[in-house]
Formats: sequence, structure tokens, C-alpha cells
Amino acid sequence: MKSIFIFQTVNINGKVYRVGGNIREVRLCRTCRIEMGRLLSEQ
Repeated sequence: MKSIFIFQTVNINGKVYRVGGNIREVRLCRTCRIEMGRLLSEQ
């Protein structure tokens, strides 16, 4: 199991900035991380 921290980000002129203090910790197994990465890359 590995923890992934999710931040709310905003993209301004090609640069990504972290906004707000919304940090959520998600504990995922390896397969779940790969699946989540694949879903996020499709957006």
C-alpha cells in the first residue's frame, strides 16, 4: 500500500500551481495506482 496525496491544482499559462489547502490522502494498492494514473491521463 502506498499513500497518494491529492492537491487541487490550477494550470495558468502552462504552469501548474497548487491552490487551497485541500490535501486528501488516498491509500492505494499498486494495481489501483496504475488504474488511477491511467484514468487521470485520459482526462
